[in-house]
Amino acid sequence: MAKGLDLAGYVVCADDGSLDEEAASALFLSDLRAHIEFEKVTSEGIHVQVMALFDEHQGENLHIPYIVSQSLLGMKADAKNWSLLEAKVKEYLQAAKAAGVLEITKGPNGGCKRLLVTPKADVPAAE
Repeated sequence: MAKGLDLAGYVVCADDGSLDEEAASALFLSDLRAHIEFEKVTSEGIHVQVMALFDEHQGENLHIPYIVSQSLLGMKADAKNWSLLEAKVKEYLQAAKAAGVLEITKGPNGGCKRLLVTPKADVPAAE
C-alpha cells in the first residue's frame, strides 16, 4: 500500500451495511481524476512561471528561493497549498537541471541559470 494513502474515506456502505464496491470505486475514481488534473495543471503552471522568470532575467543567475517564491506568487498559491507547491517547484528545478535545461550552482555567484529555452515536453516530470 502506498505511503500515506488513507482509503477509509472511500468506504461506501449499502443500506444493508455491506460494502458498496461500485459506489466506492466511483468515489475513488472521481478523486483520482481530480488529482491527476491538479498534477497536470500544477506542472504546466510551474513550467510557465519558471520560464517567465528566466525570460524576464535573461542570462542571470537567480537564487532558488527567489524562483520558488515568485513562481508560487505567479500561480496564486495560498496558505493551503503553499508547502505542496513549494516542493513541486523545487522538484521541477531538479528535473530541469537533470534534463540540461537549467544549471544550478552553489556558493558565491551561485544560483540557477537557464541553459536552454525549451518547451515543457522536454523537461522530464519530477518523481
